[in-house]
Amino acid sequence: MRATVRGALKHGVDSEAIADWLTAIDWGGVESADPSVREIVGLVELWSTEYAEGDLTAAEYADRLSRVRVNPSKQYSPLPSAS
Repeated sequence: MRATVRGALKHGVDSEAIADWLTAIDWGGVESADPSVREIVGLVELWSTEYAEGDLTAAEYADRLSRVRVNPSKQYSPLPSAS
């Protein structure tokens, strides 16, 4: 996940890279994933939809994606609350 987000933000916002990654997820296996990982994947999907529909600017989308951090302890940085 981190590599995909990092790559998508390397030269601006590559929303297609994020969309391709989301499409490739085995959603049947998500139920057994760590709850924090499921939450992050869900947020990335939500933000991607909001960006595609024009509800987020490229800067807002990039900012939210840049906050995604998954580490071995399954913790992640605070994410913006929905407004």
